Amino acid sequence: MKAMSILVSAFVILLIGMAQAFAQTDKPSNYLMFKAGFYDPSHNFEIEGAGESGIDINAESGFNGEVAIGHYFAPFLALELGAGYFENEGRTAEQTGRVRLNVVPVVLTGKLLAPLGRVEPYILGGIGAYLTDYDTEVSTSTVNTNTRLTYGLHAGGGVNFDITRMFFVGAEARYLWSEPEFGGRDIRLDGFTATGDIGFRF
Repeated sequence: MKAMSILVSAFVILLIGMAQAFAQTDKPSNYLMFKAGFYDPSHNFEIEGAGESGIDINAESGFNGEVAIGHYFAPFLALELGAGYFENEGRTAEQTGRVRLNVVPVVLTGKLLAPLGRVEPYILGGIGAYLTDYDTEVSTSTVNTNTRLTYGLHAGGGVNFDITRMFFVGAEARYLWSEPEFGGRDIRLDGFTATGDIGFRF
């Protein structure tokens, strides 16, 4: 019953937002966004070629950034194309091994928005291509450096706050799923990203 009430309330808020959105026809339909924050991986990694099964390491959070350009097809519906960079690094407990992932994502994202005056919450989902550079090191010797292109999905949500008609700030959180293969081992990129955003409509 509680879950149903939450769903009904969310639907009513969305309808109100859509009604208000149709009245806000003066906003430009294109926008440019700059996003910066962090990437927090959900899985540990394994160093390739170290022993029979590799060395398990704990992955650490790293920088995440993106530049995106988008278009409003309706006040409550937008499509966004973005490109960026995120990274993380992990080490064994003995500090004898290291792995570093440098990832360049190119993502296409759909957004369902609920404009509520100056506030614009939204949910999102999309697909992406992830160019991943995977460096491994045991002791002081580099074991391997490989680059792979893989594909994945992402979903999340966020909110924008209009400062002026042309300028806005916001925050966004996503979860991504992607699994490139290096040396016969799947290295999961699955994890959370969170960013603070600055946007310009034109």
